Amino acid sequence: MKTKYIVKRIRRMENLMNEVIYAFGNSENFRDNKKMTENVKILADYMESGVWLSDFEKCERGELPKKLRCGVLSEDTLYNLLCDIDKKRRNSK
Repeated sequence: MKTKYIVKRIRRMENLMNEVIYAFGNSENFRDNKKMTENVKILADYMESGVWLSDFEKCERGELPKKLRCGVLSEDTLYNLLCDIDKKRRNSK
């Protein structure tokens, strides 16, 4: 796959993750927010599909632009966010 498509995907996932982090920390009604629910599903699918791992490995090998913001590829940030959201959802039922 061409690097420009990978970069576009990573930027999209980075933006989604940042939106979810902000909303999760600043919204009493996070659970009822359909857009955030969709964003969380997209991020979870990204992480679980193997695409995240492929992007992570490319980043580790230095195959992505150095200025690319890719916090979504850190080994813990996305996973911990998804776990925190799942925990909050289970506790609020």
